[in-house]
Amino acid sequence: MACSHLVLINHKGELSRQLQDLLEICLFAMQHLKVCRIQPKLLFVLRDQHDRSSDVHGDALRLMRKHLSEASKHLDIRLEDLVSLDPGSVFLLPSAFASDLDPHTGHERRWSTELFAQDMFRLRRKIFGTGSSNTIGDRFGEEGAPEFSTLSDWCLHAMSVWRGLDRYGPNLLHYKTMQEIEVQRELEEAVKHIGSQAINGEHGLAAETTRLLDDCTKRLNVGAKSEQVDAEFRSALGALQDACAAKCQAELGRCLQARRATIP
Repeated sequence: MACSHLVLINHKGELSRQLQDLLEICLFAMQHLKVCRIQPKLLFVLRDQHDRSSDVHGDALRLMRKHLSEASKHLDIRLEDLVSLDPGSVFLLPSAFASDLDPHTGHERRWSTELFAQDMFRLRRKIFGTGSSNTIGDRFGEEGAPEFSTLSDWCLHAMSVWRGLDRYGPNLLHYKTMQEIEVQRELEEAVKHIGSQAINGEHGLAAETTRLLDDCTKRLNVGAKSEQVDAEFRSALGALQDACAAKCQAELGRCLQARRATIP
């Protein structure tokens, strides 16, 4: 998506939830990598379609656009700022081959259909029409995307995108759905809140450690043996740390249990 004005998504069957999840993760990666200054146009090429009327996949495309828009809101960006997805973004293709029994031999015979060939030519015209220089210049502007002005500039841009994916991809693309990303964010926020309360809250680790340090300092000032005070300080500090860790784990367990109850 970051290296092309037009992205062909060759898919067998209907627009599915799995395909939508994949696109949501792509949007998430595009937003975080910051390597794309254009809005690539998506074109779904759906193969093996028996009913190819214009309204067949209209509802599915509108539903996908709705979900992608909601996903982009979680990224604090509009869908239109990432990709272009219009009502004409679906191209339906029939099966490439037909089969029947040979009346002379009784064996199955397969052949390529003329209908598929004609539709493929229509798809090519649509692709070249979308990707023509005039169309690209009108929609994206050469000045706004200099990395697409020459082949050399595009190669440098593609190399830069690849380096970004190679460096940050494992941390961005290992998610399967946007729900996983949202759960990860909720978990991070919960851990931060629990840790902050356990350390800086009333009777937290910081306050208890300060009191322990003050007590040990007073004992040293009145002549207590430093070796004994040091040993007791280390023991008490370890107990405070263990108690704080146990409290954090218990609170995190309650948060996770409450979160699981909300998952359908």
